[in-house]
Amino acid sequence: MNAYHLQQPAQRWEDAIPTGNGPLGILVHGHLCQDAILINHDRCWLEQPRPDLPDFAPLLPGIRRLQAEGRWVEAARLHPQAQRECGYRLDVADYHPLGELWWNHPDLAPTTGWSAGLDHATGEIRIAWDMDGRRHERRGFVSRADDAIIFTTTGWCPGSLSLDCRLRPYRIEGVTDYGSGRAPQWRSPPIAWSAISGDGWHAHIGRYADGREFGAVIEVLALGSGTVRSNDYWGGPWTGVAGADGALVRIACWHGEPSATAIPRLRAHLATLPLDYATLLARHCAVHQPLADAFALDLGADETERARSNGSLLDEAFQGRVLPALVERMVAHQRHLLIAATRDGAWPANLQGRWNGDYAPAWQSDYHGDINVQMTYWPAPLTGLARLIEPLADYYFAFLDDYRLNARRLFGCRGIFLPTCQATHGQVRHGDFVQWTGGAGWIGQHWWEHWLTTGDRDFLRRRTLPWLRETAAFYLDFITIRDGVAHFSPSLSPENHPQGRPMVVADATMDAAICRETLSNLLAALAVLAEDDPDEPRYRALLAALPDYAVNDAGGLKEWLHPDLPDNQEHRHLSHLYGLFPGLEITDEDPATFAHAVRALELRQCNLGSMAGWSYAFMACLWARAGDGPRAKRNLDLLLRTCTTPNLFTWHNDWRSQGLSLFWGHGALPPFQIEAGMGLVAAVCEMLVRHRPGHLHLLPALPAEWPRGQVRGLTTRCGVTIDMVWAEGGHRIEAVLHATVAVRLQLTLPGPDSEGRSRLDLDIPAGTSAHAFDLRPAPGKRHVGLAD
Repeated sequence: MNAYHLQQPAQRWEDAIPTGNGPLGILVHGHLCQDAILINHDRCWLEQPRPDLPDFAPLLPGIRRLQAEGRWVEAARLHPQAQRECGYRLDVADYHPLGELWWNHPDLAPTTGWSAGLDHATGEIRIAWDMDGRRHERRGFVSRADDAIIFTTTGWCPGSLSLDCRLRPYRIEGVTDYGSGRAPQWRSPPIAWSAISGDGWHAHIGRYADGREFGAVIEVLALGSGTVRSNDYWGGPWTGVAGADGALVRIACWHGEPSATAIPRLRAHLATLPLDYATLLARHCAVHQPLADAFALDLGADETERARSNGSLLDEAFQGRVLPALVERMVAHQRHLLIAATRDGAWPANLQGRWNGDYAPAWQSDYHGDINVQMTYWPAPLTGLARLIEPLADYYFAFLDDYRLNARRLFGCRGIFLPTCQATHGQVRHGDFVQWTGGAGWIGQHWWEHWLTTGDRDFLRRRTLPWLRETAAFYLDFITIRDGVAHFSPSLSPENHPQGRPMVVADATMDAAICRETLSNLLAALAVLAEDDPDEPRYRALLAALPDYAVNDAGGLKEWLHPDLPDNQEHRHLSHLYGLFPGLEITDEDPATFAHAVRALELRQCNLGSMAGWSYAFMACLWARAGDGPRAKRNLDLLLRTCTTPNLFTWHNDWRSQGLSLFWGHGALPPFQIEAGMGLVAAVCEMLVRHRPGHLHLLPALPAEWPRGQVRGLTTRCGVTIDMVWAEGGHRIEAVLHATVAVRLQLTLPGPDSEGRSRLDLDIPAGTSAHAFDLRPAPGKRHVGLAD
């Protein structure tokens, strides 16, 4: 068993153990005498004023005229200047903590044997220690079934447990780092805090300036002997037990409801729950465990390696040896994070998933749509978590009216325009990114992939098709065609700029690639659903007018198609390679374009000091699509070596100045961001199976470090889910392809079979499986047929 466990308690929330149920997330530090358990809620945002969006559409002709004249700097200044002149400034809301559970043992004796771990199958956290000759435990989880935070502590001598629990704001008190020479100043959030208490319970309440309230209710029950007690000290109420054998702690949270109604409602809810921890955990596991068990990965790691702590494996990685056990554990943990941060009825995972201990987090911990949100959800359709796409769609569809307003007021266009960053609404933020038009198309890729991997026609009709139509309507109005060629003006390639030019220019390669994908998928969706669209001829005409890829002097794909815009390779984004990944357009069936894309990737790989943590995950995905297992593995290794912490969170960049990523200065710790770990999962899947409609390639980028292994539940874009075992570096394979709908595909093997074939055509009826296997009676022999 490859078990997630730490070597010592966490000092900061960024290093604590995470779990959650979708709307709620917690971080457990693992301190014994006094533990601070951070609580997050998906709707806890410090909302900012929302001014009216002025009509900036009249600026568009002037921007285009100046760009056509090569006056790039003047053109780029028009929008920011107009925003300043009319006073338009919109700040995105900050995601903030709901509070914390302070867990206090007032008379804990000296302890030994500390351990802390997380069970990915159940989402349960366990802290254990030895004291007075007995093994003690604190266990907890966030119930997906009962929408409550549950903790228990056991192992105590009968009648010996004293425990006090307090809900309170998370770290708003003054803090001094004694001896460090620093006195950190934490911004006091615009929240009024209060508490009320009763017999065996109390409530923590936060109130925004506009009167909205949020908070939590806690109840503590004594197990065995003992009594429940209530106190008021250290600035607030406490609820605990004395003289008990153990304790059961139950917490329910709310947001956006007056405390006068929320507190009695939640107390009534807690009163309906079972009084024993095992039953509560079983109810939760019945909902949680099917998601966790839908996918499994075994890279042939040694059991002694799997028994090592997270920190021990990362220490090995820092020295340049990334063990298969670490990759296995990372994949399992990132899936856990995605499950713990996503649920029907909740908002999707944000920039930090569901876990944040700051009131002014980096980039507001918002929804960043120029790679971060997308990368976070790349693993969902591939690893048995396709149902988690629905909450992502719910979030974005809720703001369609805002996106339509953006399109009208910014460009005078129909359709939708997504902001690069957003939180509690969809109105565009001030700044240069009001001119990046690729957001809606890129998010729409998730809706199309959901159809490819699930065959869900209802989702295709209800979500995918309407979104693609709205996106295409914007393109029809926005794009200009000159001499038969479509142009994007203004345009930018996130978040890069051509050498000697501003960021806002024209004809970014990514814009053309996203538009081509959107129109192609829209036409395919119309065909599948047999729907008529009066704009179909216009879609086809625009698709035919989209420009081809351009090539720079070094032989790589250009990042900007305009001839006057030279590439800038020193950047963390690789937007011009969208067609290779995450898009499906560039394949080895077009050898020339494919080779130019690979060359462009080589050029960017040479500038490691410009990279973020997620850049390595992205490059691993790109190298996997290129069929280069060693280079894909190298980028995974760089991510694990530079930007991964012992709790297996991934950071924006390395803090140790190794020259392997961006560096923000000594003593400046970079922020935790969730997407890089999710990109790692997607890269591993791409290394094991490459897939697009009608095409399936087994082990296309298998590195030498994974000579044997198995994967279960890898879902593909060609309508089949794969269970596969391999050995001898991929020379021996057994794979079962499960189809829920009728599938016709071309299967590519990693080498020729006994008849010299490396590609086989398969027809798999709905509800059956194709069985590709190699019994290896002789080198290279493979057989493909229907499974019994």
